[in-house]
Amino acid sequence: MASSFNVGPASRTRVPWLVLVVLQLACPENFGSSTASDTSTAGSTSSTSDPDGTDGPTVCGDGVAGPGEFCFEPLAVPEVEFPIDVDAVKMDGGYSFVAVTLGDAMLYRVAFADATFTVSPVAPMPLSAESRIHVAELHSTGREDVVVTSIVYPWVDIAQNLGTELQALTSNSVGAGPGVLIDAEGDGIAELITSGYGEAFLWKYDPNTDKWAQQLPEYAVHGCRALWASVTADFDGDSRDDVAYIGAPKAFSDSDNCADVGFHRISVAVSDPQFGYPVAKDSIPLDFFPDELGAGDFDGDGKLDLAVVSSDVQMRLAVLAGLGDGTFAAPVTIDGVYQWLAVGNLDGDPQDEIVTNNGLLVLIDSPFTTPVIHELDISGRPHKIADVNADGVGDVAFAGSPNAGPTALAVLLSSP
Repeated sequence: MASSFNVGPASRTRVPWLVLVVLQLACPENFGSSTASDTSTAGSTSSTSDPDGTDGPTVCGDGVAGPGEFCFEPLAVPEVEFPIDVDAVKMDGGYSFVAVTLGDAMLYRVAFADATFTVSPVAPMPLSAESRIHVAELHSTGREDVVVTSIVYPWVDIAQNLGTELQALTSNSVGAGPGVLIDAEGDGIAELITSGYGEAFLWKYDPNTDKWAQQLPEYAVHGCRALWASVTADFDGDSRDDVAYIGAPKAFSDSDNCADVGFHRISVAVSDPQFGYPVAKDSIPLDFFPDELGAGDFDGDGKLDLAVVSSDVQMRLAVLAGLGDGTFAAPVTIDGVYQWLAVGNLDGDPQDEIVTNNGLLVLIDSPFTTPVIHELDISGRPHKIADVNADGVGDVAFAGSPNAGPTALAVLLSSP
């Protein structure tokens, strides 16, 4: 049988890394540990266990899941080597992961069907270690397309979502630098904002010509290294895209040199139908250098919150409670040393979870109250959480190997 494991109050099983490559172990061993960690606003308690199985499932694959119980089957995708970025796109048959790689400079679609992953090359990509994948609608089809940008090179590639396949379109030149796709006008079609070391630009896509047209410069987001990391979501409840991003508090014109501009800040811009572009709403100072962001409802109150991590030498993780109007409460730091993050719902309850890394993959539940931290015996960089096997809970795409850094793509496939 295929190996699987549970994490949470019901039981915890350990699966060696080998299982990510060979999925035929007779029985899983105990997996990982579950501990509670305090934050600046919460005390410390320990997580509970359920040895007799009366409060939840004790066997993966029985089809039953409960709050705080996480059950996965690890699967390897060795064809996708050195993934730089991973996202998920909804096709006619459900969600697929999409990954851009450094090893062979390729955009891949990774679809799950018949208990296995099928890998399909979509298009070759320019070789860049700073590629970013975005998913947004560009063709008025009701389907989100896949867009790949680069922080280093002035290009953007589109793979149109045809429902059953992704079709590569022409590569276009735009301004180099970090970017974000956001439906700022509320018409269902996304615009691209790029931000380099001089100005920020809005680009509109014309599907008839397969070209991007530059609009006004410096119109929306400012700051040295603005948009280095960003997340698009509806933070103020008006059904329009907003954006939270890492950027300096100064405009580009205030400094010609990024070195003298501080980066310790999250900026939030909300869409304004009067202007058709995002306008500044909140600016939250941090006491560490942020370089990855994620959005999710971590406390189940229906308002989107933020998670932010520093993956450099500081290796800090914090969460910020969303107030529902595009502003956020002060950051709450999670005790420990962390890098990288992915956000999604892994147990079907109203609260999202965080997957990060402290040398091993770590799953964090209820970060605002008493965080329950599950440390897994698998090393890797989490990239994306999406429900690719259509069982109602998220699956985790990550890159990793036994304590040796990211190599090939692998997936923790939910198996309630």
